Amino acid sequence: MTSLTVGTADLRQALTAVLPHAGVDKDLPEYNRVRFTIDREHVTVAATDRITMALAIVSIWDSGHEECVVELLPHDAKKLLTVFNASASKGDDPEFRLRLDITADQLTATDCSGMGAVLGVDGRALRIPRLPTGDILGTVAGTIAAAHEAQSALLLNMDVSGEKLARFKVAATTYEKHVSVEARGEHLLLISCGESFLGVLSARRRSEDDTAQAAKQAQAWSERLPDILAADRLDRGEAADRERYQRAITLVVNAQIASTGLLQRRLGIGYAKARALIERMEEDGVVGPTKLGTSSRDVLVSAADLPGLLGESSDAETEQQP
Repeated sequence: MTSLTVGTADLRQALTAVLPHAGVDKDLPEYNRVRFTIDREHVTVAATDRITMALAIVSIWDSGHEECVVELLPHDAKKLLTVFNASASKGDDPEFRLRLDITADQLTATDCSGMGAVLGVDGRALRIPRLPTGDILGTVAGTIAAAHEAQSALLLNMDVSGEKLARFKVAATTYEKHVSVEARGEHLLLISCGESFLGVLSARRRSEDDTAQAAKQAQAWSERLPDILAADRLDRGEAADRERYQRAITLVVNAQIASTGLLQRRLGIGYAKARALIERMEEDGVVGPTKLGTSSRDVLVSAADLPGLLGESSDAETEQQP
């Protein structure tokens, strides 16, 4: 038997992040398991269903244990999350610990936290049967290591399953870190999250039919996007025009001066735009016509009329829109 101590939250994070990658296909039972690899410093938790792979590390707090490998059924591994959940939000607080006792046929997890550890009184314990160690999950660490060391690559003509990609969201949520995605080799995505999680996602090479369909879809978007962008620019342009016109009215009515020079200075626009705004105000009855021998105009409304005027101006422009 070998015994070691880990942080409860540390183990929970690793299990939570890795479990979504365990196999569920009943015809491939060798993938329906979670692997604990115990070395001198870490417990490495690993799982794969052939499409995605995940690896997370848990720090060991003591020494003197034997190195070994333990494989568990996923639903048994989930029991650890259910039974030892009280300290999930306590981070790496040394008060919350689990002792893992490993024998030939089972793994026993025992709460050895707080005063119980000082007094030598154990808390709750969970016994989980071990599976015979297989070869499949032993390839996870090697595959991820190879992807990690490989040169970055361009991922061309590949498709990725949205459902498989979403599995890595669990790691991001659990470790509260951004997910980093890098293309490695011809058809692999290396996915990392913080300092404790690495994963691999296998992309699917497109068939000729897939490539042809993708080309048709790209062409359809090329035809749609110009109209979408034009409509968006038009909408933003009209909104900007309405806002500028209302600002111009506010300036003129508050100052009781209607001149292109005022609008040029205060709105930062050119002469042509300022003149067009003044002429528009004349059409709307805000200012009078140009006086003989001068460029100024009479302002026909008072500041008290401004709220109603701005509302009427906005409503009139809205009615004119198709």
